[in-house]
Amino acid sequence: MENTSSSELHFSVDSHLLLELGERLVARRSIALAELAKNAYDADSPDVVITLDKVTKTGGTIVVEDHGEGMTYDMLVKGWMRIATGDKRENPVSRKYERLRTGAKGIGRFACRVLSNRLLLESVAVVGSGRKEKVSATFDWRDFKPGSSVGEIGISCIRQLVDYSTDTGTKITLEDTRGIWEEDDLNQLRNDLLSLVSDYTPEMQVADTEKKPKDPGFQVIIRAPDFPEFQGRIVEQFLRYSWCRLIGRISSDGKPRYQLRVRRLKKDLQYSPERTFAEVGETYFRIDFFVYRREYFAGFPISLNEARNLGNIFANIAFFRGFSAGEANHLLQIVDDLTYRGMCVLALVGRKDELPIGQLREESYSERKGTVLYETISILQEIYRIYNWGLVACRQKSGEGYVAILDWTDVAPNRLLLTSVGQRYHHLMGLEEIPEEDIAEVAKYLR
Repeated sequence: MENTSSSELHFSVDSHLLLELGERLVARRSIALAELAKNAYDADSPDVVITLDKVTKTGGTIVVEDHGEGMTYDMLVKGWMRIATGDKRENPVSRKYERLRTGAKGIGRFACRVLSNRLLLESVAVVGSGRKEKVSATFDWRDFKPGSSVGEIGISCIRQLVDYSTDTGTKITLEDTRGIWEEDDLNQLRNDLLSLVSDYTPEMQVADTEKKPKDPGFQVIIRAPDFPEFQGRIVEQFLRYSWCRLIGRISSDGKPRYQLRVRRLKKDLQYSPERTFAEVGETYFRIDFFVYRREYFAGFPISLNEARNLGNIFANIAFFRGFSAGEANHLLQIVDDLTYRGMCVLALVGRKDELPIGQLREESYSERKGTVLYETISILQEIYRIYNWGLVACRQKSGEGYVAILDWTDVAPNRLLLTSVGQRYHHLMGLEEIPEEDIAEVAKYLR
């Protein structure tokens, strides 16, 4: 008789994994906080309010609150409590406004461990006809000690029905903050959030008779009593560097009124012309004018070239006919991950036939001989990311059809071309204005 037996084996997850997911994959505190702002955007919230209280020393509090669709108990169990969920991969757009959902790792909540020792989650969502439910859960990250199993650590959770008049949304309170926040941290946060979650709403309002709900855009608001210069809407922190602002109002009977505010001179000029615009109806608009010189952007955490291109984007998405708030959100998400060099790459692909930059490499780098410069590899990796956003494609050698780019070695620089979306975004970003010498600096590594 044989001494054998059979059984099933199951993986278990050590709590140390949460440390790896949080602290190893998130390089900065500002990125961890931005991950929570992404969740608000994905929940179709019109805004997210980030409050930093007494964070200039350890033991402070950070609150991230939105007015989105919230989480039900089932969503909490199957989504939030599941490590690396594939929900965003399976449902790439949001339910209400069909926003392109951000991120795909499903680890943003574990990045919170970088920020504080405790997390309190409160969320209100619709669970049925005429019913709303509030769920609350408390996470103490200190309970997840290395050597313990994640699945064996209980999380306190309360669910209760609430009045239907209660607003939906999610509030995350990070208690007992771990690090000390300084101005540099707030600068990084502002820079990460400036376009990360597409906090753009066109400042133009015209009477609209359509009943169909439209994406209202997404605003990020910071409240930081210890850092008053960083408070307010993120988009305003860019627009405050404008040279002047023109505000126009047309009343319901067509009478216009204009105000020109010159920031540096601290002057307001008023003008009310006699001409009327009865056919326009009640309208409001606001236009910010920028002078792209270094002295006007002193203290702003991005380069002058980046500021110029960001200004182009704001201007174009405000006035480009047929450009929806949802599409503006998508573009600004891309802009967050697109470095100035990446913009130069897009400009190169769109303008390579008209610029004196020499012949780019025709073959892919999978057919290379010898070593490849680090600078070249870095640019090729950037091209690969741009390809995955659907902005560029790569022709076959024969010129008929396209080849798939599976990693940076598949890139053939001279056979790259802009897709229809890439052409549209090329124009909206104003990449025609990127200096030739900056494009040539990228091109020299792709020959």
